Amino acid sequence: MSPPDLSVVIVSWNTIAALVRTLDSMDAAVGSLTKEVVVVDNASVDGSPEVLAQRHDIRLLALDENSGFTRAANLGARSATGELVLFLNPDAIPMPASIGLLANEFEAHPEAWGATSRFRYPDGEPQFFWIRFPGIPSLLLAFTRWGRAVDRLLGRPCLRRRNYVDLDVPTTSLLIDCAGAACLLVRRVEFLAAGGFDERFFNFFQDGEFARRMARQGRRLLGVGAAETVHEAGGSIKLLSDRTREAQFLYAYRQYLSGERSIRRLIGEASVRIELRLRKSPAPREEVLRAVGAPRLLKDLAGYEPVPAGTSPIRWTSSCGYSSREMWPTPRASAWSNMCKPPRAKATLFSGPRKMPLTIASGPCATWCCASQSSSLIKT
Repeated sequence: MSPPDLSVVIVSWNTIAALVRTLDSMDAAVGSLTKEVVVVDNASVDGSPEVLAQRHDIRLLALDENSGFTRAANLGARSATGELVLFLNPDAIPMPASIGLLANEFEAHPEAWGATSRFRYPDGEPQFFWIRFPGIPSLLLAFTRWGRAVDRLLGRPCLRRRNYVDLDVPTTSLLIDCAGAACLLVRRVEFLAAGGFDERFFNFFQDGEFARRMARQGRRLLGVGAAETVHEAGGSIKLLSDRTREAQFLYAYRQYLSGERSIRRLIGEASVRIELRLRKSPAPREEVLRAVGAPRLLKDLAGYEPVPAGTSPIRWTSSCGYSSREMWPTPRASAWSNMCKPPRAKATLFSGPRKMPLTIASGPCATWCCASQSSSLIKT
């Protein structure tokens, strides 16, 4: 049996009602494309696994714990068999023939690393889900409550620039910086070769980090204005408490900043710390300000080799409970990551074919890195 043209990957967490509507829209949306639908369920407790198990038009990957969007999306992409992979939110309904149109436009633009539709809310209002990479004003004002309040007083220049509001409602195709991964089409082999989404990110900013990584290789995202998706927005995120949601968002923002140049990172970090100082955020300070891992480097991704079947990771779990990491022996990759360790802890690990030593530095939330040309890749 030949593989399908398209694999639709949907990550779901307690969104069964919206998910069923999305699944029912698939046949009309893909047009003449052959498809498979992979649903990755993040340990839902609303009856999702039981309902999905009764459907014969999907393949269900039911996880034992809520691993977050990023890891679940990567699992779905790795299990997919189609040439193209569409990441689709469970509360996003593509209009009839829109995915077929998206795929055709994507094929006509080989310079693009991905393609996305335009979005609107269920009431018909346009949803500005296309995103420009943040400039310095946006780093300061676009990602915190106090910053957005200042931006509103100034007439929302940062919001308008960042969300392509100047485009009004686009009806043509154009290259853009980024978009939320609510309806994101990629080439499966290319996406996996680039390392997939960075699993340091639990729920937020993984799409922006991937777009930035590809932009640094000279690639852009294709926005297809003629393809439309109705997006409720925030189906799973709304189920989180304000405290949890804000903590995840601000910490993910700091993770994203770790890949920016020093002055831009300092400006973004200052914005977060002002937020916490003004107590405008319900997020617990210790969760937001815990140590962040260093970004994955392009040279690391270029040297990445798949982990051989049957290889077992070495897992380290922090005493403070903030993080857990796995180390996979692999021949050529080097990577940086964050590791929480008990105070004054120090260990040397010999791993991989070359048996090169890796030293874990001391400190309550110490940052450690593999030596140059080392033989280990950190899965975070």
